[in-house]
Amino acid sequence: MQPKFTLGVPGNAYEQEADRVAEQVMRMPLPPAAPSSYSKGDTVDVRRKCPKCEAEAKVRRKLDAAGTEISEAPDDFMQALGHGQPLSSSERRFFEPRFGYDFSGVRVHADAQAAEAARAVDAQAFTVGKDVVFGKWQYAPGTSRGQRLLAHELTHVVQQGTIARQTIVMRSPDKKAFDEKKMFEIARKSKIVVDLEKKAKDLGFSYGGQVSGEHSYTSPSDKKIYITKELSNEKAALHYAYELQNAINMSTKYSKIFEKASKGGFKDASEFAEAMLNVEVEALITQAEVSIELGLEASKAVAELVKKYKKGELKLDELKKKVFELAAGGIIDGMNAKKYYEKKYKEVYEK
Repeated sequence: MQPKFTLGVPGNAYEQEADRVAEQVMRMPLPPAAPSSYSKGDTVDVRRKCPKCEAEAKVRRKLDAAGTEISEAPDDFMQALGHGQPLSSSERRFFEPRFGYDFSGVRVHADAQAAEAARAVDAQAFTVGKDVVFGKWQYAPGTSRGQRLLAHELTHVVQQGTIARQTIVMRSPDKKAFDEKKMFEIARKSKIVVDLEKKAKDLGFSYGGQVSGEHSYTSPSDKKIYITKELSNEKAALHYAYELQNAINMSTKYSKIFEKASKGGFKDASEFAEAMLNVEVEALITQAEVSIELGLEASKAVAELVKKYKKGELKLDELKKKVFELAAGGIIDGMNAKKYYEKKYKEVYEK
């Protein structure tokens, strides 16, 4: 027989702590890479529930503003939910260093059954043990609001004592790591980059450091640009130019797309992907312009199109259309960007 699940009352100590921790996590920079475990000052402190509370396996919830208090949920509350899905590598990379916990065992539920479960208790999201359940359209880790809600629920995972604090070791920079000083020296020889840096800085964005993995990225939550370490200094400079343009678009064009998607404003994944790709095209063109200016090698196909545009052989709309086609067809870096965004839309928004 399963235990009866009870709901955390909004405003209680643990809900208040989850709100506080979520805000703190969203403001924290990525802890620096080091061959040792995180120090206490590198991570947030989360208070564990008492043993008796842990045994009760309470459901914590985040109510909508007009939510009605519910004292008890059905015994079979979780039976309809499946195994869920693990946090993505980017989500773990963002949250684990800030909490100082290994979230590999966390399971996210964001499908139709999860939406129904959340609706039944009038919650945006709730957590039971390692299972985090989201209401319809609430699981949106690509947005600041979505990240904050996920941070709130991960706090409840820690509070419930279902995972152990672990020594998380960050890899020290390896031989493949680029020289940041040289990267900036190369990048700032470009007038385009200098201008982009100023615009990005005015919007609150700055360089956040090197990361492991295939891709560089710009984080909308902490407004940091992260460059994958496994690059040459020259390639890192081009990635930096690309992400500067993305950072500028993050505060304007991308944020509008994410907001529209969270409200169900796109008819399907294809329409969302096209909107995303139309914005990304700007970063691809910027990167090509910088590569030409500095005499560096980026995407040859895009660079050739930019050269034609500079010569007046292509109009701007034609240039963007052709770069869009290259990205959508997987010609750039071998990745079909349109299919990638369609997949992400289905994972995050089609639930």
